[in-house]
Amino acid sequence: MKKAISILISMILIVSGIACAFADGSDWYCPTCGTHLSGDYSFCYNDATPRPGNTGSSYSGNGAGTSRPWPSIALGGTRTEPSKKDPEYRIQAFHGPNKSYSGAGAYKIKKIVALKVLFSEGGFVYVDVQYKTVGRRCVYFQKGELKVKDAQELNLTPHPATTTGSVEPQLGPGYGYAAFTEGALAGGTSISVFFETDGWVFAEFNCSVGKARGWLPESQVRAN
Repeated sequence: MKKAISILISMILIVSGIACAFADGSDWYCPTCGTHLSGDYSFCYNDATPRPGNTGSSYSGNGAGTSRPWPSIALGGTRTEPSKKDPEYRIQAFHGPNKSYSGAGAYKIKKIVALKVLFSEGGFVYVDVQYKTVGRRCVYFQKGELKVKDAQELNLTPHPATTTGSVEPQLGPGYGYAAFTEGALAGGTSISVFFETDGWVFAEFNCSVGKARGWLPESQVRAN
């Protein structure tokens, strides 16, 4: 039965073209159905090709046949856990790699289902967090809040761009992540794009809650 469920989750990953399950080589966690499994795994990308999971994030250039100025990046990541043990302790999150960015909520340790560090920027880490009450989202935590080892440091370069229509960002590269409702942008809004992954761009912009970062479909963005 376990093997059959594993195959089903793999098929969902390949069809959707996005990574919708955490895997670390010994355990599956699917945030959609809440299933935990043990065994081998594959990490699937938007070309529907299963590839070995990795523990880092790496640039792969601008991509053949494209004119976009920003690079593509394959997001890997490593599982981690909070530094503190108090289940009632709350970790403050931000929508960017310092406290000048808008706050992204406070996450009580006992409600965190899974944490994965995607990359590091200065004193902050960008994490993929599955939370009991708000689902899956990517936010920034201060490094000291987590047991972080060997997180890849990224120096992101902003590329000026513009939204081509009204768009509501997501808090991760895909509709499997929570919507960033407060970050809604009008068409013609100036933004800064850092990179693309799986057809989504990671961008910085000003919105109703201040300066923030989020994910937009690449099809709704044009380079300046």
